Amino acid sequence: MEEITIRKYDDQHVSGNFQIIKLDEDLKHQQMFEKIHRHDFYYLLAIKAGGGDHHIDFEHYEIQNYSLFLLRPGQVHELSLEKGGSGFILTFDKQFYYPHEEIKIKTFRDLFRKNYYQLDSVSFEEIFQTFNLILNENSQELYGYRDAIKGYLNLLFLQLVRKKGISIMEKNSMDHEVIEQFSFLLEQQYKLHKTPQFYAEKLNISTNKLNSISKKILGKTSSQIITEEVILEAKRNLLATTLQIKEIAFLLGFEDDSYFIRFFKKHTNFTPKEFREQ
Repeated sequence: MEEITIRKYDDQHVSGNFQIIKLDEDLKHQQMFEKIHRHDFYYLLAIKAGGGDHHIDFEHYEIQNYSLFLLRPGQVHELSLEKGGSGFILTFDKQFYYPHEEIKIKTFRDLFRKNYYQLDSVSFEEIFQTFNLILNENSQELYGYRDAIKGYLNLLFLQLVRKKGISIMEKNSMDHEVIEQFSFLLEQQYKLHKTPQFYAEKLNISTNKLNSISKKILGKTSSQIITEEVILEAKRNLLATTLQIKEIAFLLGFEDDSYFIRFFKKHTNFTPKEFREQ
């Protein structure tokens, strides 16, 4: 079985890596197809005009004019863009850009938690101009251009927050703070800890309180959120590696591979082998 490529920057810059590509020339005479792969960096795709298909972590999105896609490191995707389109691909790693202020960190995480944004023409054009400014800075490489790009990235994410109506006051609520911490802990600990009790204790709240907040903010119980994280990573490993089922089970913290198989089938209606063969 062929492994899914993990794309990384070829050259490691001492202060982080960044790249921006204007798609107009690449799409002028032919379509673009990128077979299924994943990155170890952040990825933005802005489509001003054009069509195609985008599969992100097993969800299908039809590409339309004025669409924006945001991917976190580790997400699996496959991309097909039709000939004649226009837009940008922009990538950066956490060492190059990551907000430091608490409010900006929360907003940044929230923006990237959603992969697809459909904008109107006026809103998109404002954001698209920021992409052009970033391209110019990166092309000219004048003194301080990397700092200027980081400043424009701050502006880009602020513009998207405004256009999509994300409330900074709401983001600063106690419940959202709990969800942010829960999400962060889950990313780090899901292989070892798969029960809400562990995360509730770490957050110094009761399990019932964690469930209540999860339902309020995300519309799911904390158990459902944990299960979805485990299943998603299982799917990624089934497609992205040639590891045996028992090896994936061990990697995800299951001591018994037969239990992992039952767990996976219960939540997907497929055995791991059936899912991989599809």
